[in-house]
Amino acid sequence: MLAILIVGMALALAFGNPYSLAWPLKCPLYWMTGLQCPLCGMQRATHELLHLHFAEAWELNAGFIVISPYFGVLVLGTLFPSTQEWKIVEWCRRDRTFFIVMGLFALWGIIRNIM
Repeated sequence: MLAILIVGMALALAFGNPYSLAWPLKCPLYWMTGLQCPLCGMQRATHELLHLHFAEAWELNAGFIVISPYFGVLVLGTLFPSTQEWKIVEWCRRDRTFFIVMGLFALWGIIRNIM
């Protein structure tokens, strides 16, 4: 089920236009306050990555680009139970690792609004 959801979201971002005003998902924090959350620009950055425009994706949300491999490993470990024995999957599934990554990501949300 998760794999179907991920593939569907990737197809929507690859063939849809997240730059459009009609795009259904907008950040409520940015809409209400003008402040960018750590995920602001994630949909557009993913769209650019799917089209192999790495520099544009980096400009839209560098923090998301840096953290994406971590979540990719978590998804890999969830979708394929045989990979849960891999050291990298075990490391990513640790509570300490998760909280450190999320703390750094929250820090990114603060830094991007100061810069």
